[in-house]
Amino acid sequence: MKRTSVYSSNLVSVGYDLSSQILEIQFPDGSVYQYNRVPQEIYINLMNADSHGQYFYAMIRNSYQYRIIGYEAISEEERIQINQNQYNDSSDYENNNDDNDYDPPLSKYDLGMDDMSDYEFDTWLEDESSD
Repeated sequence: MKRTSVYSSNLVSVGYDLSSQILEIQFPDGSVYQYNRVPQEIYINLMNADSHGQYFYAMIRNSYQYRIIGYEAISEEERIQINQNQYNDSSDYENNNDDNDYDPPLSKYDLGMDDMSDYEFDTWLEDESSD
């Protein structure tokens, strides 16, 4: 599936297949996930969002079944862009008072826990929040 690069510190590229309603996302660690039965409207909203990462975490991550389809090495150019985005793209994390001080969930990538599966990370977050 052809993916389009996005300006985000949380996502590298996004692709969508209308006939199968599969949304494909590549993350900064190179992992590629496919989310099933995603309506075209969600894909369009993701691509038009001011913050791709915030939209992904709020509307997609825990709403659709997914499978990991592999790992693709990130080019040096993409890695530099991701690092720049982490410093330039504050809309994912700061100054977002429009939605009643919405605080997006932490990303395992933000915390340097890239090697954890999503399930392990979610379990860790639940344990941390219960303390």
